[in-house]
Amino acid sequence: MAEAAVTCEFDHWLKDTLVNLNTDDEVFSPYIKGILEGEETADEKQEALQGILSEITESGIDDLCNDILKKWNLNLESAAKEAEPKEKQIEMDEKIAKIMESQAVSVVVPKTRSKADQKLKEAILAQYSQLSWCSDG
Repeated sequence: MAEAAVTCEFDHWLKDTLVNLNTDDEVFSPYIKGILEGEETADEKQEALQGILSEITESGIDDLCNDILKKWNLNLESAAKEAEPKEKQIEMDEKIAKIMESQAVSVVVPKTRSKADQKLKEAILAQYSQLSWCSDG
């Protein structure tokens, strides 16, 4: 959700920038974002942006291109920072779950014995203690 807010912030900035250049932002914004989201190298992105921006304005193309790239990179960094705590929390939750599972396995549930079982056990132990005493003596 925070990542969407960061992207939305960039979209608004790009729209305002293009409107200030007296350009139809609805036409050029998708092209510019498509370039930025692509897997090309930074130099290839810069070259493609310069090509588009040369259609919009004749002056300050390099500065505008650098501003767009800078703002986009800040946008990506902000989105990564927002996602990082969630990933750490998920890792921590998984570790806690594993610890709790291992502890749950090691918990011994005491058996409940019926009175008849308890009397039988006592009788066996009593008989065993008598045999042990006799063999020692």
